[in-house]
Amino acid sequence: MLTRLDATLLGLAQKFCDRMQQITGLTKFRFEKWSLIVAMMFMWHYSLLNLIEPVHLFALCLTTLLLFRIIRTVEVCEARFLRDGELFLFGFARRESRIVILLLYTLFELLFALYGAWDLVCEFVCLVLWVYFAACIPRPPSKSKIREYYEKGLEWLRGAVGPIPTPIPVRHR
Repeated sequence: MLTRLDATLLGLAQKFCDRMQQITGLTKFRFEKWSLIVAMMFMWHYSLLNLIEPVHLFALCLTTLLLFRIIRTVEVCEARFLRDGELFLFGFARRESRIVILLLYTLFELLFALYGAWDLVCEFVCLVLWVYFAACIPRPPSKSKIREYYEKGLEWLRGAVGPIPTPIPVRHR
């Protein structure tokens, strides 16, 4: 059952990344970074709304530094992929590691939902999204549909307006 759920989630993430790259030109690496940044925002939002002790603040800062380090690693992986075609999958290409993360996620989500910490539930949703975005295979860079429509619109606009007349200098007597 978990294998089927994992395959479904990975298929949905792959379709989402492929379709968004066709439409917007953004690669799966961009979605990885965004999911980590949104997870960090939910984590800080929960922490700032609830009074936390200095030990929790220290753990929060360490977690934030870790997430920034992961974001930097994603940027390096993106540069390598775009330059050399080399792909690094963080070990999430293995189904077993994704299933373990999904089980841990479900456990933490139930605990945080019972506790009433919906910000942390949203944070874990974003982290699971990151795991599945990281496991996706990126498409090679190509022109997006938005860029194609933009260029076609510019061509049509240039044709509709016609050539721009150039001013002729006039001599005053």
